[in-house]
Amino acid sequence: MIVNADGESSSPQNILIEKGVISKIGKAISADAKKTIDAGGKLILPGFIDLHAHLREPGHEDKETIETGCQAAAKGGFTTIFCM
Repeated sequence: MIVNADGESSSPQNILIEKGVISKIGKAISADAKKTIDAGGKLILPGFIDLHAHLREPGHEDKETIETGCQAAAKGGFTTIFCM
């Protein structure tokens, strides 16, 4: 299922990504793909936003740095974080 600003779609659809950006979502997209991913049964969502992140830099770099905190957020599906 794809969920975006237009709502949700439970019918099978394709997502075309060009140069790292979603360029098209539709039922039948014809394009030469270098890689395909079967996301059947998965939930496709826009990137999450964390409005209250505590990165431990400066002063507690032994726990986390800005870099490692951002990497962890990205792995969890967050595309934007607001650092306190």
